[in-house]
Amino acid sequence: MVSASFDRTLKLWDLETKSELLTFSGHNDVVTSVAIGLDGRIVSASWETTLRVWDLASRALIGVLEGHCFRVHGVAITANGRRAISASGDTTLNVWDLTMPMPPQPLSVRAGFLTAIAITPDGRFAISSAHDQTTPIFKVWDLRSAVEVHTATGCLSYPQDGLHLRSVLHLRSVGFSQALQVRDLQAGTEAVLSLDGGLAWKTLFLPNGQPLEFRDLRTPIVRLVAPGSSETVRTFEGHTSEVYDVAVTPDGTRLITTSNDHTLGIWELDTGKNLTFLTGHTREIWSVAVAQDGRTAVSSSDDRSVILWDLERQRSIARFSADCALTACAITPDGKTVITGDEAGRMHILWIEE
Repeated sequence: MVSASFDRTLKLWDLETKSELLTFSGHNDVVTSVAIGLDGRIVSASWETTLRVWDLASRALIGVLEGHCFRVHGVAITANGRRAISASGDTTLNVWDLTMPMPPQPLSVRAGFLTAIAITPDGRFAISSAHDQTTPIFKVWDLRSAVEVHTATGCLSYPQDGLHLRSVLHLRSVGFSQALQVRDLQAGTEAVLSLDGGLAWKTLFLPNGQPLEFRDLRTPIVRLVAPGSSETVRTFEGHTSEVYDVAVTPDGTRLITTSNDHTLGIWELDTGKNLTFLTGHTREIWSVAVAQDGRTAVSSSDDRSVILWDLERQRSIARFSADCALTACAITPDGKTVITGDEAGRMHILWIEE
């Protein structure tokens, strides 16, 4: 892992030993962002208006990218490592060809006061974030034509297929949304979901991009509805208090729910049959996430704990406790790292040891 810092350096870390391996020095101002390509090249962005390219193998500086005229706030590298994209406060989004010994004049597109940039896994689209004083604005760019294809406000994420973009507006402290926008980046279609009488909706995506819409969160009974309609396909009934979050195993066979009744429910997605309720938390459970192999899940709770679950044996296998409520959680695809956020605004990174 590589981190960027206000101390004008980058640091390379060994995640297994949790130790620092190397410090990269060379920037003359705050380093704001860093990205690593699959070929081992590192690109870092800085307030000094430049980006620097480093070789991970030789641990040497191999290039300086110049073209911005104000602080550079974000950088991302395409999956094939051929291009980097930088976002700057000078209102430009620059695309760099990393395969050339000396990068050509970057292509710039006006996009507002830019604060961050991301690229979809297939490398077809870039997503930039900007601010118009109070509201975050996100724009989606087609990298083949350098044309803006979508604009959204709020907080964005996208599934692994890189073809769908989720925009969640007006997040509350406990993770519920006032509205959820789902855009198909290929077809350009859009669906807007919103709270209905205080009941939350959540859309999940299977690995093939198929959307699953769950409604009536914040009640004990969750409904799976047909995409784009309110027609009930299946109900999941068994919790004794309101449900706060849902997750689906990557193979699309099981649904995991969290509830104010202090339990996680495991259900057959195709039938709605409850398989079990996992116990271990002592207060409401705000969030759940499932590892890529579908065998491990993690949950975060108002009881100030995160619990790691073995979904095959249906039991808890580890617990982490904090000093305040843990309101969100995620787990890396390999199931070895858990990230959780607490109500004090802190993020905790937990390494899972065998």
